[in-house]
This record gives sequence, C-alpha cells and structure tokens, in this order.
Amino acid sequence: MSRTDPLTWHVPITDKDGRPTPEFMKKWNQQAAINGAVPALATKPEVSAVLDVLSAAPNSLLLRGAATWDALTAPGAATKFLNGAAPPAWAQVKDSDLSTSDVTTNDVSTLKHGFAPKLPNDSAKYLDGTGAWSTPAGGGGSGRNAPVLVQGPATLRNDGTIALPSAPTVGNLMVLLTAGYYGSLGSYVPAGFNMVANYINGTSNMVLAWTRRVVAGDTGSYALTASDNQAAVLYEYSNCADVVGISGGAMIAFSGGAFHIGTLLNPFQDNAGGFVVVEADSTPTPVFTAATGLTVDYTTPTSATVNHQSSFARFGTGNPTLVQGTSTATLTTPVYGAYALVGT
Repeated sequence: MSRTDPLTWHVPITDKDGRPTPEFMKKWNQQAAINGAVPALATKPEVSAVLDVLSAAPNSLLLRGAATWDALTAPGAATKFLNGAAPPAWAQVKDSDLSTSDVTTNDVSTLKHGFAPKLPNDSAKYLDGTGAWSTPAGGGGSGRNAPVLVQGPATLRNDGTIALPSAPTVGNLMVLLTAGYYGSLGSYVPAGFNMVANYINGTSNMVLAWTRRVVAGDTGSYALTASDNQAAVLYEYSNCADVVGISGGAMIAFSGGAFHIGTLLNPFQDNAGGFVVVEADSTPTPVFTAATGLTVDYTTPTSATVNHQSSFARFGTGNPTLVQGTSTATLTTPVYGAYALVGT
C-alpha cells in the first residue's frame, strides 16, 4: 500500500514496494533547493548579510514602515538628530525643539557657558559679571557707580598743612574745597589740584572746588599758603569721576541773620551727593542748620583777627531741596557754592 503526505500535495511518496515515487523525489528536490537558499542566521556575518539587503551603508538604522522594513542612512552631521515625526527623519536642532523650565542647572556661570538666568521682572537690574541680576550701585537710573567717601574731612584755617589720616589709594579722587578772599585763593592751593568750579560775589569773596587724581607717592598731606584768611576742607573719594558746580554766586535770598539756598539739581546723577559752601566777609560767621541728609563738616571759628568766615557742609544721598543757615547778624557780601559728585 502506498502512503501520502501533506507536503507532497497528496501525491504518493512511495510505490507498492516502498520505494520513493518520482513525484515525491521531484518535490523533495524543490524543497531542498529552497532550504539551501535561506541562510542559517546563526552568526553575525550571516545576519548582517540578510540586513544588508535593506542597506549596506555604515551607521544606518532599521525603520519599520507601514508595509515593510527600511533603513535610515546616517546624515554625517553631528548637529542633527532623529526627530519624532511620522515617519522619523534626521533634522537640525531648532530653538523650538527645546523645552525650558525653572531649573538653574544649565544657567551661565563663571565656569561655563549656559542659559541666561530667569528675568527678575525689574527694569532697574542688570546681569552682572557673576551671572546674577544686580542693581547698579549708583541707583537712580543713571547707570553710574555712586561715589564713596573713603576718608575726610581734613580741615585747615589760614596757612598750614592739610592732611588726611592715611595715605590715599592710587586712582581715587581728592576733593578740596576752599573759601576766602578771591585775590589769593589761586595761590593758596598746591600744585597738582585742578580747579573745577568757582563762585564769587562780585566784590571780594569766593568759594572754589578743586580735584586731584591720586598717583603713586601721594601722601594725602598738602601745604596751603596764602596768608589771607582762607579755609579749606579735604576729602578722598572712590568711584568718583569728577566734581561739577551746580549753583552759586552772590547770596541775595537772606534776611537778618538767616540765609536760604534753594533747590540744588545734579544734572549727572541723583544719588551721588555733593557739597555746599558759604563764605562771608568779616563777622558774623555763617552756620548751616543741621538737617536730614546734610552733614556740617567745618565752620571756621570766630576770631577778632581772622576775616572771611565760612562754613562747609556735605550731602550724601540725593540733593537737598533747601539748605538753610543762620548767623548772629546780616552777612557781609556773602557768597555760596554748591557742587555735585559724579560717579564712575
């Protein structure tokens, strides 16, 4: 009896004597040929040979499409990435691809490049060199640093030496204020100081401001000689670019023993501070009235032999709207000067 098998499409595989039939041998040979065409896929080279049908290019990736598998060839550009589109594609990184959050890990610092810190929602602040949002030291929106009083005042009446407690720092600004008889104030001040503003009452009295940039070897001690009833006050400032005159001249707004100096406006910087000086001929002595923000640094002592009395005051924050003072009687040919510090 002959046998049949599903693999042979129901044809006899043996004859009555048990030998394979010609039909079976034909099918057997066809199947053997098919089996020989499929690699064993037991080693990496064997698997690679099959995948190379999709792509033999180095660094390619396999991608399953809607119907078949395919390959994506590497673009050869390190700035591209495989995006999440359908189908995926190599694309250039765009700022819109980034997802930002309130995390400071990758902010810029003194050690590395990075993102700008989150804005503080304050228009008065700026990003400083440490990577922090800071308020300019000068304040007031001028963008300048506010001058800082390092030492002073040192004071002097008549001839002599005016000296700060210690040697000044190179690069800082020395500010010298003088008051007295106009004919000798120029020779009163030592070499190296430059006059920046002067005010005179038109007859005999004058107040002046002088500056000197500190250089190596400066001791902060200077000889002043005029022999004509002068007075001086000396300061050292850092963060100071210069001193400017903002108002001054003959005083006419006073009555009896009281005097008033009106609004002082600093055209450069609101919060830099400055000075007010009043000087008059003979006695009495003008004396500033103490007020908030105003410091009286020196008032010349009353003397029967010393003429040209003066008073020096300093304001450190903002500009006073009104500076007032008194004397024991009406001042004789008085003059005043108001000066402003300018920050760096």
